[in-house]
Amino acid sequence: MNPQAPATVRLEQGSLQLELAPHAGGSIAAFRFQRGSQIINLMRPSSEQALQDGNAGATSCFPLVPFSNRIENGRFEHNGREIELPLNFAGHPHSLHGQGFQHPWQLIEHTSASAAIVYEHAGGDDGWPWVYRAEQRFTLNDETLIASISVQNNSLESMPTGLGFHPFFPKTAAVQLDIGLDQVWLGDEFCIPHTLTEIPEHWRFANHRTLEGIVLDHCFTGWDGEARIFWPEYKLGLNMTHKGLFKHMVIYVPEGQSFFCVEPVSHVNNAINLAAGGVENTGYFELAPNETAYAEVRYKLIT
Repeated sequence: MNPQAPATVRLEQGSLQLELAPHAGGSIAAFRFQRGSQIINLMRPSSEQALQDGNAGATSCFPLVPFSNRIENGRFEHNGREIELPLNFAGHPHSLHGQGFQHPWQLIEHTSASAAIVYEHAGGDDGWPWVYRAEQRFTLNDETLIASISVQNNSLESMPTGLGFHPFFPKTAAVQLDIGLDQVWLGDEFCIPHTLTEIPEHWRFANHRTLEGIVLDHCFTGWDGEARIFWPEYKLGLNMTHKGLFKHMVIYVPEGQSFFCVEPVSHVNNAINLAAGGVENTGYFELAPNETAYAEVRYKLIT
């Protein structure tokens, strides 16, 4: 018999309900809307097994810190030093999504409609030599979920840095996506980008386009700051806006799955190596000692 999963942290305000799983990589366990007796999942609900195992990758949303997406072969150079990170996805040749989602976070504040959780990285054992403090804050307010993420560099030298959220949304037969983007990075079979190009027509999401027939896992640039997800069968949607560093967007629509991802991020996949090779506008940046980076996303109900 499996041991009972650690308790989630519940928030509720009006028609919105949020459950957090700090032990599972600082993830969101559930985000729901209640209409009378009807409960509608606004993000993919976490399975009981995922919560028991602390598996952030099978939750509703997990944090991307201190980098988003992939670092090619888990290797890069910084200030003349070679950094090698674990290849943390089975069968995958690259390092993905940073350390935050792989470790428990600690609850530091909790009210009926808000919470804050933190992760302290000591540096060293997992190949990432920098010391940092990451914090997430969640607030339910006026039919809106406000989720923020920040990271403070507590090292004695500059730290390569990136932030993001990796939410999973229910992919129903009629779900629609509406988002303004400029260009897209094309990449290899493992999503390491190599070419920035204009967005082909079949990847343009405007006027509430459905996801029927689309299979996608790419990073887009020039997010105009607003994205709308709408489920016509529920006459319900989310309007996503951002504040801070989220100028890129990863859109992941896997074949044959009941979810899709619209991930606000600060930089393109493998930005640190692309920038080192002279590529511009990757979103790559470094934090000075004691400096903090902040980003925020808001999910407002469309009814």
